[in-house]
Amino acid sequence: MADAQTPPSGRGGGASAELRTAALLFDLDGTLVDSTALIRRAWTRWAVEEGLTEEAFVGVTLHGRPARDIVHELVPDREEDALRRIFDIEVSTPGGVRTLPGVDRLLSRLGPDEWAVVTSGSSSIAEPRLAALPQRPRVVVTADDVRHGKPDPEPYLLAARRLGITDPARCVVLEDAPAGLAAGAAAGMRTVAVVTTHRRHLLRASVVVADLRSLEVEHEAGEIVLKVCD
Repeated sequence: MADAQTPPSGRGGGASAELRTAALLFDLDGTLVDSTALIRRAWTRWAVEEGLTEEAFVGVTLHGRPARDIVHELVPDREEDALRRIFDIEVSTPGGVRTLPGVDRLLSRLGPDEWAVVTSGSSSIAEPRLAALPQRPRVVVTADDVRHGKPDPEPYLLAARRLGITDPARCVVLEDAPAGLAAGAAAGMRTVAVVTTHRRHLLRASVVVADLRSLEVEHEAGEIVLKVCD
């Protein structure tokens, strides 16, 4: 396992590290798909409608956190109305979701019981993102499925159980956000961080890579062999 302080990165060349695992558990936004334009558009429009000042909104972390936690921080007395409005804006302004580099190739190497998606979004919010993937995962865990979202380990532990994996240590979490990486580590899972939305020094993980093009999947003795290539 690579050291978190000296992570391998880049694309091409030989394998510099490998993780043997039973399943890969992927975050959605920022890891498998880029919906930055859609998210920012919806939340900014909602903030304008709410009359929130730029100072109140600019410092709020939107990525990698449950929407309910964000609106609770901003408008604690109107959470449900805010969530419905943000969803309505996203649905009424479709587009802006694409798969990230390396996703299609990596997923094509995995069987339906070898991977899952774990997202902080609700099922309705997650749906257009999942539709952008080349294939739909058999197991999806959303904010609707858990009491405690990331950085709590509950979402990743639930995904492992739904895949039939009883030992969380046999899973590898792939994430782009500190909260998600913390959730994976708290679940007792190894973690792979992709530097797509946060700076490298903020990502504490077993391995840190530029994006999913740095990873290769092979199978050996009934296990997934996840290779990190320089």
